[in-house]
Amino acid sequence: MDGFNFDFYKNIDNHKLHRQNALKLFNIDYDDKKYFYKELPQLGFEDKSFDLILSSHLLFVYDDRFSYEFHIEAVKEMLRVADRVEIFPLVGFQNLRANEKENFSPYVYRIIEHLKDYSTSIEKVDFEFQPKADHKLTIKHL
Repeated sequence: MDGFNFDFYKNIDNHKLHRQNALKLFNIDYDDKKYFYKELPQLGFEDKSFDLILSSHLLFVYDDRFSYEFHIEAVKEMLRVADRVEIFPLVGFQNLRANEKENFSPYVYRIIEHLKDYSTSIEKVDFEFQPKADHKLTIKHL
């Protein structure tokens, strides 16, 4: 439990139960007509197919395994098919920068700089499992 905030889950057993229940609910809801297997950075949907894309625990989390080029191409692809993209969390898997002022993955800052033609904002959220991993990046078309 070291290195994690258990305020939401209370303990490791509740964390495991929460994840198992989420999987059960997904399996109940699963229908291959509304869930599609796609792989970033190419999603294969028409332009502007969605209002919103949520990306959770992939981008920035694995900045040690996926290059900056992968990250920016994935974000551009999501913006091609959606009006708005939200990415959470903004820290690496090991959260090595938790004690730094700017603790987000360095890719966060580079992507914001790269996407000057979009509206970008970093917002605090009400969920924190890793220390200081309580922000999301929102990117919208202008």
